[in-house]
Amino acid sequence: MKYLLLIPCIYLFTISGFSQENKTEDPLKKSICKNEVFICNSTGSKAYHYSKECKGLNRCNDTIKSICREKAEKKFGRLHCGYESKPTQ
Repeated sequence: MKYLLLIPCIYLFTISGFSQENKTEDPLKKSICKNEVFICNSTGSKAYHYSKECKGLNRCNDTIKSICREKAEKKFGRLHCGYESKPTQ
């Protein structure tokens, strides 16, 4: 008898949307990137680059990612590439 009551409850819970992932993103949670840079997505990479055509990225054997400069410095521990100068702002 318990199982007969349990099955409709599970069905209602499932179709009501509680089990679905919330696909809408909060626009306030997205950070605005002021300085976009490029990094090589390999483990040995140590620098970030302002230009995708930088001489330092020619040796990248992995994918090249575009991220915020602050994230490249803080999360990935990257330093500015020595081949290029910083862009004027």
